[in-house]
Amino acid sequence: MKDYEGIWLPEGEVKLWQIPRTSGILLRSLVLAKQPQTILELGTSAGYSTLWLASGVLHTTGKVYSVDAAVPKLELATRHLTQAQVIHKVELIKGFIDQVLVEWQIPVDFVFLDADKANYLKYFKLLEPNLKPGAMIVADNVTDFGHLMEDFLRYIFESSHYINEILNIDHGLLIATKI
Repeated sequence: MKDYEGIWLPEGEVKLWQIPRTSGILLRSLVLAKQPQTILELGTSAGYSTLWLASGVLHTTGKVYSVDAAVPKLELATRHLTQAQVIHKVELIKGFIDQVLVEWQIPVDFVFLDADKANYLKYFKLLEPNLKPGAMIVADNVTDFGHLMEDFLRYIFESSHYINEILNIDHGLLIATKI
């Protein structure tokens, strides 16, 4: 954290959000089981979840694309992913998620949503046309911050296009599969 001080907020304070280790282990396990070619992570932060996703495709042809608008966070993520020797499996994309998704053309078979909760539905609807049949969607914080994403959860659970389950671990993970 010391190398990050003073480069984000004037007070030297930074909001780095990361998943708990148990959620990371689950993410890696899901990636290993699914063997996706294209993983899209919405919300990089310091790259901790990116590291778990990349470790799941380390010995495959899969690739992780991770989007964040904060350059200092992307720089920190680059350092962490380089140190972990998984940077070659990751493309970090600088930009606001909605703007990146408007231009997105690559079919996706695994998505990890861990960005601003109130915009999950907006992001998901922008991404939805690029989801392959069988795509897995994992959304973080659905129990702790479900009140901020009620529209997203309602959309997923009321849709006949997804099979879903909420896992009550850590901050709550939604696991959905496009059918």
